Amino acid sequence: AGRTSCCCKKFCSPAMSSWAKLGASAAELRLAATLRNGQSFNWKQMPDGHFLGVVGRHVVGLREEHDDVGVCCYTDPAFDVRPTLRDLFQLDVPLQPLYDAWSAADSRIKSVAERLPGMRVLRQDPTECVFSFICSSNNNISRITQMLDKLRAKYGDKLCSVQGMDAYSFPSVETLAQVQEQNLRDMGFGYRAKFIVESARRVQALGGEQYLMGLRKASKEEVESALLGLHGVGRKVAACIALFSLDQPGVIPVDTHVWQIACRDLDSSLRSAKSLTPSVLDRVGKLFFDKYGEKCGWAHCLLFAAELPIFAPQLAKTQTKSASPAAKEVDIAAEAEDQLQDDKKPASKAKPKRKKSQKTQPKSQPVRTRKRA
Repeated sequence: AGRTSCCCKKFCSPAMSSWAKLGASAAELRLAATLRNGQSFNWKQMPDGHFLGVVGRHVVGLREEHDDVGVCCYTDPAFDVRPTLRDLFQLDVPLQPLYDAWSAADSRIKSVAERLPGMRVLRQDPTECVFSFICSSNNNISRITQMLDKLRAKYGDKLCSVQGMDAYSFPSVETLAQVQEQNLRDMGFGYRAKFIVESARRVQALGGEQYLMGLRKASKEEVESALLGLHGVGRKVAACIALFSLDQPGVIPVDTHVWQIACRDLDSSLRSAKSLTPSVLDRVGKLFFDKYGEKCGWAHCLLFAAELPIFAPQLAKTQTKSASPAAKEVDIAAEAEDQLQDDKKPASKAKPKRKKSQKTQPKSQPVRTRKRA
């Protein structure tokens, strides 16, 4: 298990901790909209409603207070964590003017924006972001979160306990590079275990955390090229890492939801695509850029959130049904998730299909379809 370095035992309760105001209005930052939209898997909503997360080696509490956000640092109550959080939430970027510009360009995003105010793109630690999204391929938010919780608890340092929940730092590149692949497989990481270990070793050879941090100064093309050199990173995962940690606000991660949005709302002719080739992905990116501007990746997050069940109650009046070709769209986007560079799972032997006579199948028995692997 992770090592213990907790220095705040008597401060591990929200009632006993010192809360300060972040200086972010409701229009500029709402916690649930920002922390539960699939860009980060680090934050937990506690029984009393406040959010608990780890930023670097600081265990941080966040709660909405009237027209502001309250913050506290459990690991060191005397430490002013607000500059760190202002950087994380990119509060130097005014959000309301972006919402206004997007709403003027698109009636659908306007209706979403009215019901999901304050949704921002995070500027996460690149190391944590890289390995988080390596775990995201062919996965869902709940399972990704569980896997990363295990990774922290096993290889990170225990920093604090809050309301009975232990908080751990994210493992360093050096630590992950020394992990045995089988250990991760035993923890339920499956084929991703190899990607984590091999990517950690490659990043370590290139300069470790500082190498990844240095990519923030690189061009969009340089960032993508560097990330595609890591095991288990295809274009979609690379785009997520670039958008959420490497200062590339104009990249568009294309998954099932985003593909449906692009086909439905931006260009219906995309439905004729037989697969998500690089040229098709570039076309999707240009469509978003032309409509939403330089921070189209931020707009993409708002539209993506509108497709998630967790926000359905807030968006009930804005939901529209996808057109009938959506089934094909899902297949294409799911196929793209499998087309990661250098990260194919071992091929399984396909079983020959047996033709069934229609006479042998009872009329009342529904036709069964196979789920995608």
